[in-house]
Amino acid sequence: MNNPLTKDFKSKFGLPPFEEIKPKHYLPAFKKAIADHKTEIELILKNKEKPTFRNTINALENAGSLLSKVSRVFFNVLSADSSDELQKIAAKVTPLLSKHRVSISLNVSLFKKVKKVYESNEELNDEQQRLVKITYDNFMLNGSGLDSKKRALLKKINQKKTLIFIKKKCFFSRWRPI
Repeated sequence: MNNPLTKDFKSKFGLPPFEEIKPKHYLPAFKKAIADHKTEIELILKNKEKPTFRNTINALENAGSLLSKVSRVFFNVLSADSSDELQKIAAKVTPLLSKHRVSISLNVSLFKKVKKVYESNEELNDEQQRLVKITYDNFMLNGSGLDSKKRALLKKINQKKTLIFIKKKCFFSRWRPI
């Protein structure tokens, strides 16, 4: 399928081509974006070099650009011009995003890499130090520092919470992996 959401937006200001985007484009775009993001995360995990700001934190920060783009478009349209059709799509997308987010935020191997950068003596400027701290703190706040039993419980709680949000049609308007 020719999907305008998965292409570069070529308009004057990089605006989405709203006239071309149809509801049928959203779910396939989300699925592709999630798959792309998983691949980007796998590349970070497979990197055998010592974890550094560049190959871990910066790579994480730059991963998921298509997912961010698709999410921004969809949730803004959902908020501004909702319909039953878009609500149904949101009900399908929300559990996918939640599961994907949890797969990143509770990924022990990824957290270990982030923690190594956080605890390293790597020389970083103030902005880089701040990003390392924010990334580490986000992982901790999302449960990465928990033992395996508590992480499993947190996953179950997150799944239940997602189901409640879907039933109440409370959809998140911003994608953020961690």
